[in-house]
Amino acid sequence: MKMDYDVVNLFSEPELSGLTSLFATLPVDPYLKAGFRAKSIMRVRIENGTVRKETHEPLQILSSRKFVAPGGTIIRDYPEIPERYLNGALTRAILTYVERCAIEPQREILVQAHRITSIGKAPSLPVTEGPHQDGMDYVGMLCVSRENITGGASQVLADRTTVLFERTLQPGDLLLMDDQVYFHYATPTSCVDQARNGYRDILIFSTPSARPSEFVSAVEYL
Repeated sequence: MKMDYDVVNLFSEPELSGLTSLFATLPVDPYLKAGFRAKSIMRVRIENGTVRKETHEPLQILSSRKFVAPGGTIIRDYPEIPERYLNGALTRAILTYVERCAIEPQREILVQAHRITSIGKAPSLPVTEGPHQDGMDYVGMLCVSRENITGGASQVLADRTTVLFERTLQPGDLLLMDDQVYFHYATPTSCVDQARNGYRDILIFSTPSARPSEFVSAVEYL
């Protein structure tokens, strides 16, 4: 049965240790000038209960269910998450997302790995565009780790201003939501101990998988 939004405590923190090296080696997002986000992506599909990696392609930024006109479409080319991480916790998280959101077996799923780094007094923005929808069907957000930060509370909103639900996801928490109904946001993060950096690591699952080749041929790289 499909759900509107929910939080599942899916893992203990030690069960996520296999993903530590993934986030430690994520490349800095070249499209965010402030430099506090690192990011890689992967596309997968479920076959007979098994998660299979699909071919790599840049990411199309979807602003809504109706895609922006050709020439205004934003395409961003991110490195691929290595296939060796497609086991253990990541596979279990993807399967839970598919089951809880009733994603059809043939649908391709986009996986995004984000690290938001906080430095000193300056706040970092887990979500630079403010409360928004991704133009997807369902979205899942798994908190993998939080280190030396405060803030970063996940919100589900009825619109851009009306908060319906707010929780600071802890490692192992998976937030699931209907992206066609709700908006989402995460509050800024900052360091607890300003003498050392902090970070928030999160995996994002969504369908459709935002392949540029599936939508438009005239695109703009930004």
